[in-house]
Amino acid sequence: VGADVMAMVVTLSAVGVLNAQLLNYPRIVFALSRDGLFFKRVSHVHKARHSPAVAILLVGVIASLFALAGTYSELLGYVGFVAHLFISLTVVAVMVLRVREPDLPRPYRVWGYPVTPVLFLGISVWYLGNLLINRFDQTIVGIGIVLAGLPFYYYWLKQGSRP
Repeated sequence: VGADVMAMVVTLSAVGVLNAQLLNYPRIVFALSRDGLFFKRVSHVHKARHSPAVAILLVGVIASLFALAGTYSELLGYVGFVAHLFISLTVVAVMVLRVREPDLPRPYRVWGYPVTPVLFLGISVWYLGNLLINRFDQTIVGIGIVLAGLPFYYYWLKQGSRP
């Protein structure tokens, strides 16, 4: 019974994450396109539904290709390192911004600051190091995917079409 309950909890959690990703990722691609940092066609908005239809389709196709590229564990290895690295960099940015711009309005305050972000970063360093040691090949593939996008980013950035 416990295993069944746990399986249901994991399934519901996965559906919640999937929902968040389906709402979030296409809009990131849409915003990049709208700002001139990705293919202009991806910024198209569906006339009737007022949604970023091309971006949703593109992210769906890319996700499908990733799903065909390996097991769930392998995909997690490709994405886990870089995703958590960028989350960690965001936490570092919050801390740096607090020092550089102490007078900025803070509509949201980090609970337990500075202890909680420092604790998070300590755990993150352990987690990222563990991924590098135990899933080195998959981690390198994930890093390579991110690095492969840099020339395109710099190309679009130099085009000057950014508002």
